[in-house]
Amino acid sequence: MKFINPVAFICLALALFAAPDSSADHAALDAGISAYEDGNYKSAAASFREAIKAAPQDSSLHHWLGKCYGRIAENGNWFTALSHAGKTLKQFRKAVELDAGNYEALRDLIDYLETAPAFMGGNRVEARQLRRRLEVLHYAGEAGND
Repeated sequence: MKFINPVAFICLALALFAAPDSSADHAALDAGISAYEDGNYKSAAASFREAIKAAPQDSSLHHWLGKCYGRIAENGNWFTALSHAGKTLKQFRKAVELDAGNYEALRDLIDYLETAPAFMGGNRVEARQLRRRLEVLHYAGEAGND
């Protein structure tokens, strides 16, 4: 009878139990997108926050969460708008920080910086600088398609 190496067995067991449940992550992502498309932005935000717990380095999740916060701010009263505007900016910045090539997140960050008043984080100078970066990404993408 052949025995399994106890160290190998423990490593395998730890790997299996420590592995993130990607199906749960995927379910949270799907729920978030579905709720966002239905206009249930608070529910969508909760789903994206849950997905971010499992995948904190996923740029697209932070982008989606920022979009949710932006919609909540747009549809709420002044207090809601003020509190969620900062969250929107923070998530857009995080998405771009995690993936400098995330074209959609960079575009939304630029739009936010161009349109928000300064007391809510708007910054036209920064937006112009980032727009140049966006143009480089755009042209690099077109050159890659030749």
